[in-house]
Amino acid sequence: MLRRLLLAYADHPDLTAEEAAEVCGYDAEAGAWKRCSDLANAGLVEDTGDRRVASTGRHQMARRITLAGIAALSTDGHG
Repeated sequence: MLRRLLLAYADHPDLTAEEAAEVCGYDAEAGAWKRCSDLANAGLVEDTGDRRVASTGRHQMARRITLAGIAALSTDGHG
């Protein structure tokens, strides 16, 4: 799931966790929001400063892939 989400951020900059999950075809219950947080904690994606209202009515931060995220994709043997 992490790799697919990271690829979504590589292909579509400025995504919320919900939007990234949608791009990957995950449903809301898949826990993609937690994996997006894991990507951020690892420095692979970063906050863009943009906030959008999610389907839950709560605001979500938008994120973009970092140089470290791009490097991780290119060195994981699949990029």
